[in-house]
Amino acid sequence: GDDLACLPVNRIGRIHHIAEENIELIDERAHALMGDEPPMPLASLAFLVGRGDNALPAAKSHCVLELRTKGQRLGVVVDETTGVRDGVMRDLELDPAHAGCVAGVLVTDAGDVVPVLDTAELTSVYNGSDARCVVRSNKDDKTKQRTSILIADDSITTRTLEKSVLEANGYHVRVSVDGADALRQLRLQKADLVVSDVEMPNLDGFGLVGAIKRDPDLKQIPVILVTSRSEETDRRRGLNLGADAYLIKQRFDQTELLNIIGRLL
Repeated sequence: GDDLACLPVNRIGRIHHIAEENIELIDERAHALMGDEPPMPLASLAFLVGRGDNALPAAKSHCVLELRTKGQRLGVVVDETTGVRDGVMRDLELDPAHAGCVAGVLVTDAGDVVPVLDTAELTSVYNGSDARCVVRSNKDDKTKQRTSILIADDSITTRTLEKSVLEANGYHVRVSVDGADALRQLRLQKADLVVSDVEMPNLDGFGLVGAIKRDPDLKQIPVILVTSRSEETDRRRGLNLGADAYLIKQRFDQTELLNIIGRLL
């Protein structure tokens, strides 16, 4: 709301802007999905200081302060951050039983008294609470479901790059090390779209496209081939097998990839 609070900057690991699509409920508690990192639990700062319920407002993204206390990560959701200031914290000399999450106060140049919050106490409040969360959204149920993309590439560098680009744009991404692994994963759990290299061991990208388009359960999945093979004959072969787009790695443009994915989905 309109209230300001301070946190010691050395107690904040990182500040994130988490897209709504990257927040999921796990055991009725909100968690941020952070790529390859374990999901990070989230809690509203208003809830932790006793000023509201643990509900995250409907928003395209949330400002999250990542606290790290004794090896535990906790993402504290705030309306916004206003900057970093130098100052001396003053002790209120309160009985700890009545201090709550307030460690002291900071007096600004304008004379405002701003509470300084104890990050360890915030984490303790979260651990000791029934922090079940409501994630409000202004999207319908269909759009709340995150789009799933499977990447098939035997190069760890390429698939890591593509994964980071896609996750940064709100997609749920799985990876596979070759075409055979990709096909196995699709038959266990479908994806909404496949991004594949061509030159891979066991089953190459051409073979993967053909197998997907021959399978009645998978043939509707769009496939984008991203490859270093720039010959026109290779491009025609991939498209004739059923690939929906053919991109050259040497001219890789993440904007073009994202535009094609948006068009196909």
